[in-house]
Formats: sequence, C-alpha cells, structure tokens
Amino acid sequence: MRGHANEIGPIYEKYYVLTLTSTELATTLLVAQQRMAELSAKHPEQLSPNEQMLLYGLHCFITKVEQIVEQERQRRS
Repeated sequence: MRGHANEIGPIYEKYYVLTLTSTELATTLLVAQQRMAELSAKHPEQLSPNEQMLLYGLHCFITKVEQIVEQERQRRS
C-alpha cells in the first residue's frame, strides 16, 4: 500500500492505492455503509468532531467505491 498526503490547512488528505478482491471490497463497503447508518441515525449536534469527520470520510469512500463499481459494470457490458 502506498500513501500520499496533501496538507489542507490543519487537515491532511491521504490517498492510498489498494488491491482488493471483490469479496473484500463488498465486505468493506457493507461495513462502511453500516457505520455510516449508525452515525447518520444520531442528531448532528450529538456527533463529536471525530464522528463528523468519520461520517464525511465514509460518505466519500462509499461514493467513490460506487462510482468505480459502476464504471467497471459499464466497461464490461
């Protein structure tokens, strides 16, 4: 796994290159969706700053994975 970080103010945005099997990807996506649902069930005022960042990160991750899966489906059809 290779990582790269860009500094954006006090926040570091990291990029990783991973190779996952379809089973690993499906499992990771399911866990991320479950955790996002748990956090989303709370009122925004109840979320700690760390939970807010996690919720944002999960949203970005899930969105990106869904885009990649859709691109692969289109490429194979």
